[in-house]
Amino acid sequence: MTGSFLHEPPVSPRVQALYDDDLAGDGYIWSLSRLWAHQPETLGAQPDAQLARSVPQEVREAVTYGRPVAT
Repeated sequence: MTGSFLHEPPVSPRVQALYDDDLAGDGYIWSLSRLWAHQPETLGAQPDAQLARSVPQEVREAVTYGRPVAT
């Protein structure tokens, strides 16, 4: 990537999966994904179960994007 102060991270299976997910869903790699790719073990964050239980069922059903709720 040009025009960034960050160097590209080493490609690992986790980094590639992050990039592939962006490409499949949006057609390009998000700048934020490039940032998270420097520490991909931290890109699997999930909403916690307590948060999911605290919102109305209608909201949980309406949000169809993002990571699944942690169990």
